[in-house]
Amino acid sequence: MKIKNIIRNIFRKNENKVFKIEPEKIEKVGTKKQFADKLNREILICKDCGEEFILEDSEKNFYTRTGIPSPKRCLECRKTRKKY
Repeated sequence: MKIKNIIRNIFRKNENKVFKIEPEKIEKVGTKKQFADKLNREILICKDCGEEFILEDSEKNFYTRTGIPSPKRCLECRKTRKKY
């Protein structure tokens, strides 16, 4: 809900401005792997549901710095597991 309001406010403030989108500056990324490689992220497989999830660089740094092993489950499975 907060993000919608932030975006809405940005558009309200800039409604009289004209933005030019330059197609040559827009990169198309084909697969999750290409996307993850571009942003220095790692793709992992959830051990519960088998879905792929992306571990961001900041998360990798956190786990490395604190000595905690990287997660083996996606965010949804971790939340479900915490409930029980």
